[in-house]
Amino acid sequence: MAINSRRAFFQNNKSFSSRRLSISQICSSSEDSSSSSSSSSSSSLPFTKTNEYLAQQRNEVEAGKRKVRKETSEQDKERNLRLKRLFSTNASSSNSTSNEFAADGNRPNPIPNMYQIRIAVDKELRDELKMNGREKRGRVFIEKDTEGCSSLSGLKVEMHAFFRALKKSTYLLSANLPTILEDGTIFSPGDEKAQVQGVDPYKDFWDIENDADVVKTFREADEFYQSYNDGFDEDANGVGVDGADSRRLKRPSILMHVRKDPNAPLPPPPPAYLEKMANPKETETMTMLSFYSFPPKGVQDPEKFATFLRKVWKPFDALGRVYAAEEGINAQMSIPTNV
Repeated sequence: MAINSRRAFFQNNKSFSSRRLSISQICSSSEDSSSSSSSSSSSSLPFTKTNEYLAQQRNEVEAGKRKVRKETSEQDKERNLRLKRLFSTNASSSNSTSNEFAADGNRPNPIPNMYQIRIAVDKELRDELKMNGREKRGRVFIEKDTEGCSSLSGLKVEMHAFFRALKKSTYLLSANLPTILEDGTIFSPGDEKAQVQGVDPYKDFWDIENDADVVKTFREADEFYQSYNDGFDEDANGVGVDGADSRRLKRPSILMHVRKDPNAPLPPPPPAYLEKMANPKETETMTMLSFYSFPPKGVQDPEKFATFLRKVWKPFDALGRVYAAEEGINAQMSIPTNV
């Protein structure tokens, strides 16, 4: 049996019922009928959700979702292009030489207009959200003087651009200034290594709980950037001595740790039939199913019923085509054999 869809697909089958009236048939009345009989007949006819009506509702919902996705995608593209321009600007500035010196004889270190945030997500939260390896840790770049540097909500929006799974969770944030290694690279602590050694690498991090904490964190990153880069000697032309240029920080950097909120409400327990179920993505074969059912009382709301089936079957990675109508259900499906 050929499966023509890579996901479970539901639709209201038009061929199930030849008795269903269209909206125009329900709402219209005969021109030859009297006003009293027209009023009586129209009031006696119940409203029937036709295929056209249900399809229109579904299309409106999908159109709304597509609009939101498009707007989000456009915002991400605009943000990425802006950051790309900032990267180019910073690179040009760092490659250019200047003979300007401050009154104390030192070359000023202007703060670049972009921050580097190195984020690590703890293992408990990663497992709960089923985050992939890419989301274990990563870097987020935030433009200077934006909401991401001044408010907790703005900072989380910037983080969610990379760690999308965090949108589904309530989590806690903590931060610290970076530890710079001898070669100029930034050391990032890791969960697994710390667990083996029995040392918490995040014990010196401070909590970020409100907007004031966010402002304080970025201010300290600016101060650390200035003081660290001021510690390198330069010659008369402003070139770092003994490879100092390669060991300088290119931009202010912050280490952040994301951990599960112990006071967050617990997620609802999975249904009993999903407990100890094998991972459907690990199956080597698929089982084909074909069935139908016409319950005596029919299906009161096919659209609601289809939504329910999508939710129930989603954990199984079910594929195929399913028809839901007021008369019942007709399905041709394939599911992973190991479930």
